[in-house]
Amino acid sequence: MTNSMDTEQAVADLAPSVEAAPLAPAQGVQCGALNLAFPYTWARAIIEDFSLTPVPNAPAWLMGAANVEGEIVPVFDLASWVDADAQVPAEPVNGRGRLLVGGHEGDRAAIFFSGQARMVRYAPGGRHVIDEAQVPERLRPAVLSLSEVTPPHWVVDARQLLDTLANELAP
Repeated sequence: MTNSMDTEQAVADLAPSVEAAPLAPAQGVQCGALNLAFPYTWARAIIEDFSLTPVPNAPAWLMGAANVEGEIVPVFDLASWVDADAQVPAEPVNGRGRLLVGGHEGDRAAIFFSGQARMVRYAPGGRHVIDEAQVPERLRPAVLSLSEVTPPHWVVDARQLLDTLANELAP
């Protein structure tokens, strides 16, 4: 028979191990007014010097294609995808924007962002309860968690996001 003091101690002993679960790293970037983060398992490189080739008849949020290490990758402006009224840079050039390039195997893409990238951390299991009302509607299906930095970043499931973008581009 255990007393309540033993039970309380057992719970107290377990609590630190739950809280001490490791946080996963993600690459935090600013896309317009959005602070987004992409898990390091997806994010591969940051490109500062790039040229864009326009894609005819593409929506504004598909900024074009860029040659990254000999591979042509689509470049997405998530700020204008989330908010059609967001101002799209006329000619993103060095000093005005960067590309976060990521992917799995041969499926790569680039996200246009401004400012400096930063490492953020998040709980893969979603330690933070996400208030969907705060997440932009188009981004909701792809949000995994909220980072544990200030300002907080929405941690994005890049595969889900890119699938959504591809479906919107399909005829």
